Amino acid sequence: MKKYIYIQFSTLPHFTVQIDSDSIVMMADSGSSINIIDEKDYQRDGGSLFRWKTSQQLNLIQPTCSVHIVENFTDKLINEFSDILCGVGKLKDYQVHLHIDETVIPVAQGTRRVPFHVRKDLEEQLARDEELGIIE
Repeated sequence: MKKYIYIQFSTLPHFTVQIDSDSIVMMADSGSSINIIDEKDYQRDGGSLFRWKTSQQLNLIQPTCSVHIVENFTDKLINEFSDILCGVGKLKDYQVHLHIDETVIPVAQGTRRVPFHVRKDLEEQLARDEELGIIE
């Protein structure tokens, strides 16, 4: 027996699909790799999904590719905002107000030990950060 599918377009991406005499509300999901008909729909009602390929085959979703390539975009941004995109990015002479919930009880936690194989790299990084004025 041949089954006929009729699609009524409503608020995107939901579609009323009629399979023979049964109507099911389906959603076209461009991220889905499978078609899903949930148990309620199988029994009569619910929310089901058409996979990407089926949505395309039924002309529910049409892919569009509108990519605008700007040559040397990164270079243009760096040149335009060079005053804020150079250096370390630390704030000088700026006081920060931290909002602290006074109802929370402070807890002291022990320090974590640095693994032996990264101690030398850590000491070098801390020395660089101190020279740059990032830490004191």
